[in-house]
Amino acid sequence: MRILLPTHAFTDSPASGLHTVVWNTARELARRGHEVHVIATYVSLHHETKETLRAKGIALHAIAHFNMHNLSKPLALRCFLTALRLRMAMRFDWIYVLDSARTPFHRFKLGARLAVRVLSPDTPDVLKLLTSGDWAYDRERKDEEEGWEDRGKPLWYRIFSLLADLWFVLFPLKHHTDRVDLVFCQGKDTFDCWSRKLSAKTAELLNGVEEELFKVAQPPPRSTRRFVFLFIGRIARRKGLFHLLAAFGELRKSREDIELWIVGRGSKRLTEELEKNVARDREHIFSFGEIPHERIAGFMEHCCAFVDPMIYQGFSTSVIEAMYCAKPVIASCFGGTKDAVTNGKEGFLVDPRDEGALKERMERLCSDPGGAEAMGRAGASRVRAHFLWRHVGDILESSFRLSR
Repeated sequence: MRILLPTHAFTDSPASGLHTVVWNTARELARRGHEVHVIATYVSLHHETKETLRAKGIALHAIAHFNMHNLSKPLALRCFLTALRLRMAMRFDWIYVLDSARTPFHRFKLGARLAVRVLSPDTPDVLKLLTSGDWAYDRERKDEEEGWEDRGKPLWYRIFSLLADLWFVLFPLKHHTDRVDLVFCQGKDTFDCWSRKLSAKTAELLNGVEEELFKVAQPPPRSTRRFVFLFIGRIARRKGLFHLLAAFGELRKSREDIELWIVGRGSKRLTEELEKNVARDREHIFSFGEIPHERIAGFMEHCCAFVDPMIYQGFSTSVIEAMYCAKPVIASCFGGTKDAVTNGKEGFLVDPRDEGALKERMERLCSDPGGAEAMGRAGASRVRAHFLWRHVGDILESSFRLSR
């Protein structure tokens, strides 16, 4: 099959969940012999080149160098015009939009079939989680989180914004699932919701572990005999980090044998807030900043437990990566991650906003290292059996073939 992946960003060293999914989706489909064409409005290659990607079956079409949070309407229109040019020379079987975005492809599929992803159920409870509290704080400061608050938009982007606004007036769409042929749903709850709401075919699709990332694990810059809790993610309120810091602070009142390692970057404002927390307990809290994607394995191999307290998580790649490394996990009870973690077996599920419950689960792990290791082994078995990228590839490939 020839598959088109239009996206806002493409990188071989992904630092976010979406970038990881885009990168591994393209690689897995190409590895199976499909011809993959990626149209990206921002490209950052560290290990590959266009030529080496082409040799592996991925044709990369870089059409701008302007990064955004997602596939905004102007970027979607620009991707569509590039796809229209490509269509003059070739025919696509599928167009797969991984960003949660309405695009011109929804109206004009260029002779192909259209697939999209849905990351959460359409329910009042989930909507409230995603639009209030910590999530609302971050949504209002998205540019600040990226360091873009003083960045101007180039002339071409402003022109395409006007054209895109006109386009969607002429060809309106209510939701990015409108007029599609196949919807991949992130997690069982999401699948149960959208399979009832949509006439299009739906398939449950989780995330996978990039196994080669863990074949050689570079050691982290610190070693200790203490029980280490590891956090990897954005320094952001929706990630639940500040709830984790509060819970760890309470646990520290009764324990000297624990540490918290924090890996990630964020806005200047929240990074400064993090540093204030670190300064209160520099002997037990360590912030390492952002690290290259390939160094994540070393941190996971050398921690004792992994904590991902994101308030709502479609499906946490970091959690299953930690499980792959045989680490017990603490994750959110909201979202698709609970499809990989059985509460009390591979780790614990908790409302991350409940700092008392978060502290209690952390205490249970560090008070019973043998039990924590047993949870880690159970998690490793589960991930290796169900949550590798080859398993994701099986679902993608079979869904594309059955829906043709």
